Parts: sequence; structure tokens; C-alpha cells
Amino acid sequence: MSNILLNKICKVWNRNFNVEIEKDEDDYYIVSCPRIQGCHTAGKSINEAMSMIEEAITGCLESIAIEDLKIKIPHTDKEKEMFFAKYSEFVWTNRRK
Repeated sequence: MSNILLNKICKVWNRNFNVEIEKDEDDYYIVSCPRIQGCHTAGKSINEAMSMIEEAITGCLESIAIEDLKIKIPHTDKEKEMFFAKYSEFVWTNRRK
């Protein structure tokens, strides 16, 4: 895989997540969210890759809520705000490997 081409911001659950985009040997754009371990995806274009990483970050956050924290998935903006206020340190430091 080549070096990082772009650093972009992806907004999910009213939060900004830094993402890194690389281009692989098959000309796919590989995008990952360094703050969430194991949160990677790819797309044929940068736009497709960005769309896919939004879904991947959402899926990771939902997984953390359900599997790791044993709480319901936050749906409203207020619930999402409370989720990050209460669990942000857990999300960044204890993500399952």
C-alpha cells in the first residue's frame, strides 16, 4: 500500500472523525479511521470511500454501544451527545481487537 494521499474529516453522530485515505495497487481508495481500531473500508473513488467510511464508523460505534457497553444504540442527537459525554474515553481506549 502507498503512503497516505489525503486526510479528511468525516462527520458521524454529530462528531468529526479524522480519516486517512490511501490508494492500493488495484487503484482502490482505502480509508481508515485511526481513532477506532479496525475501522477500515474501501471504494473505487474517493467519494465512494468516504461514503463507505461513514457507514463503517457508524457500524463500529453501534457495535461498541451494543457489544462492549451493553447499552441501546443512541438515535437522537441528544442521546448521541450523551453517549460521547459518558463513554468517549472507553470508545478510544478499549475497543476490542
